[in-house]
Amino acid sequence: AEVTDRQIVADHATSTLDVTLTVAAGPVAGYGDTTVEGTEKVDRDFTEYMTALKRGRQYSPQEIDDARDRLLALEVFNSVTFKEADTLDADGNIPIGVQVSERKPRYFGVGGTFSNTEGLGLEGYWGHRNLFGRAEKLRIDGKISGIGSNDLGELNYNAGIMFEKPGVIGPASKFFAGVKTVLEHPDAYDHFSVKGSTGLSYELTKKQTVSAEVALDYSRIHDAFGKHKYLIASIPLQYVYDNRDNRLNPTSGFRVLAYAEPSYDILSGAAFLKLRGEGSAYQSLDSASKFVLAERVAIGSIVGTSLEHVPADRRFYSGGGGSVRGYAYQGIGPKDFTGQPIGGL
Repeated sequence: AEVTDRQIVADHATSTLDVTLTVAAGPVAGYGDTTVEGTEKVDRDFTEYMTALKRGRQYSPQEIDDARDRLLALEVFNSVTFKEADTLDADGNIPIGVQVSERKPRYFGVGGTFSNTEGLGLEGYWGHRNLFGRAEKLRIDGKISGIGSNDLGELNYNAGIMFEKPGVIGPASKFFAGVKTVLEHPDAYDHFSVKGSTGLSYELTKKQTVSAEVALDYSRIHDAFGKHKYLIASIPLQYVYDNRDNRLNPTSGFRVLAYAEPSYDILSGAAFLKLRGEGSAYQSLDSASKFVLAERVAIGSIVGTSLEHVPADRRFYSGGGGSVRGYAYQGIGPKDFTGQPIGGL
């Protein structure tokens, strides 16, 4: 594009200027070669691949913004800058330059927590953002809570290992796998489990994401129905629509989640389907967004078997933080004759 004419009119009465620009549009161009600079430990060809800018496809400023966001989402770069060439190449396409600055690949942290439901807790984690040079993530974390309890058997533990690999079936895809072990003692049950899972997520658009995984979960649970062992094979499926302006601190927009998990207990032969839906919305009440109105609604159901054949940790509970504030943790919902929460379907 080229500015061919410029007209400036001053209004002295209001101390303003009216500026009119006449622009001659340039030729419609496609993407030329994409050149990446600044990579050190991240594979350069992989970085180019993750931009998803195919040579010859018509240039789009929105696609450039999407490519920048995609590279930053890899969490291996501190900064990403796109710059179009000043002239077209021999095929009439515009070459694209990408300048990146890498982050440190390794990170770790330790911390402490305190809550009225879990008591004093300690947690730690270690991670690698670029394990094999293509933004593969490995994270190991662990947590212990209930410290200070008179009964050491009431301590809660969880530990996990998570691996992620982006771009396995296109730049918008991600493979993930993990193993997690949990020992916990909420009011409704005592629970020990070891779970392994693997799956794929795919970004349909910037606002829509789908995922599917295969999971195997061995657990031992003591609840109101007695002591039981489970070996649950399941296929969790999820769809998310998210148009919030900021995912960490939203002031407008909404998020909708739909979840389905068909499950089969290999030990007992019981089969069931867990369904869940959530929606949250945000609206700023002032121009500075210091006051934000937030609403959240959730609904769920488990069908296919009776309550006692569904592991206690997979049932629905209400009460406490993240659920219905002002009530005790797991304090709302079905209870047995002793007043112990048993969860619901």
